Amino acid sequence: MNALLPRLPGSEPLDRRIAAAFLVLGLALLAPSLPGVFEPTDQDALANTRDTLESEVRQVLTTIDARPRTTEMYFRTAIEDLGDRAEGIHGELAHRDVQPQAARLRDTLAKVADDLASVAEELTTAYGDDAAIAEDRSRVEDLRTQLESLGSAQS
Repeated sequence: MNALLPRLPGSEPLDRRIAAAFLVLGLALLAPSLPGVFEPTDQDALANTRDTLESEVRQVLTTIDARPRTTEMYFRTAIEDLGDRAEGIHGELAHRDVQPQAARLRDTLAKVADDLASVAEELTTAYGDDAAIAEDRSRVEDLRTQLESLGSAQS
């Protein structure tokens, strides 16, 4: 490899012992996290995702309730951000391997995340339309109720 690159003035060759030490140290630091990457997701991890989604739903409801005190740009941006996060959660859930007993919960959470992203997209264009806002708020309330029932079913 040294023959492929020109020598830099004032540089020393790489000591293989130092490179090996860095490699071993890097692997030692990464090793504890590797099983979580390759193991299927369990109920506990999905419960954490449910809590995250429930927080996103509460933030959407808070943003809707604060609409009379905000500008259209702030409202639209806040709702878009929340919708993007919900879409990200949906994408993560859709491509996540889970333990067989957790598959149904994963599918339900993915649907809720997708529904939340859809409602958020509709809300971004409904700033001045009180009827549309009320309808979308009702849909978000339904999502919150659904998430709460999933939480009480797991307890």
